[in-house]
Amino acid sequence: MRRSTHPRSPVQTPQRLSCLPFLLAAIVAFAFWGWRNSEAMVDWWDGEPPAGIAGPTRAKVANLVALFGTDDYPMEAIRNEEQGTVAYLLTISRRGGVPDCEIVESSGSEALDEQTCRILEERAHFSPARDATGKRIPDTYSGRIRWVLPEE
Repeated sequence: MRRSTHPRSPVQTPQRLSCLPFLLAAIVAFAFWGWRNSEAMVDWWDGEPPAGIAGPTRAKVANLVALFGTDDYPMEAIRNEEQGTVAYLLTISRRGGVPDCEIVESSGSEALDEQTCRILEERAHFSPARDATGKRIPDTYSGRIRWVLPEE
């Protein structure tokens, strides 16, 4: 236990002020502010709009089929010898992520339909669409994935 010194003593013990609670509160407040404003402030990080944008642009996509591999084929679908084509509609966020996937036309296999959306929501990333002023905007993308049983 520390003993306090007398106020008139020539040797004084320094007072300890802990700034840890204030620092922690500032970090939490900044993190919360960033989380709340992440979608609204996404254009702020872009700086100036790209030069030469004459009008709105659609989201750019790479080859989505490349996101799928043979290891992704659901075991349930393999056991039931299910295959088919899944038509989907993706919602693309202002950041280029895929927050939502909707099955437009089923393959006839619930396992294949669910796996298609799961893979696209986790792995797909787009270059965001932009409006006429160059600001990022939400978009949609539709496509088809054909599931074929692996050859034995």
